[in-house]
Amino acid sequence: AANRAKTDFLNIVSHELRTPLTSVIGYARFLENVDVLPSFKALDNAIRDAATQTERKEALDKMRSEVAEMSNRITVASDNLIGLINDILDRAKLEAESVELAIKPTDLKNIIQSVIDGLSFKAAEKGIELTTDVESLQIKADPNRLQQALINVVGNAIKFTDTGGVSITADYNDTDVRI
Repeated sequence: AANRAKTDFLNIVSHELRTPLTSVIGYARFLENVDVLPSFKALDNAIRDAATQTERKEALDKMRSEVAEMSNRITVASDNLIGLINDILDRAKLEAESVELAIKPTDLKNIIQSVIDGLSFKAAEKGIELTTDVESLQIKADPNRLQQALINVVGNAIKFTDTGGVSITADYNDTDVRI
């Protein structure tokens, strides 16, 4: 029974670690091969076509923005990996019955946006759309645990969706939020 529990745990952990690692690897590969980026091609064309200085600057600014966005997504996915590793350590604390939640005021929209930023590459790979219409909403929650739960649910939704898209929505009243 202990070996089976350990195997189940390792299967879950390896699955959970793959999701943010896929984003890190995917965006890092784009950054290694910037010549495949649309913004690089536009900049290259502007230089070759002897475009005006303003046109070259605009093309360079677009490329800078695209690279910064990818770098940000790598950072978000890396933060998710750190969170997962912390969750593994927390599981040990759970077994020792010493886990504490860090409940604090949190903006739900920011958490959901970080989930979308981290998983949009995975959705794009499958050719599906990942969207949200959640507005800014202050809630009391453990932001790290909530983000991890959403990453798990949305990651599985993406995994099992072949066409169309995945949308994250939220309904709420004075005491409850349903995501």
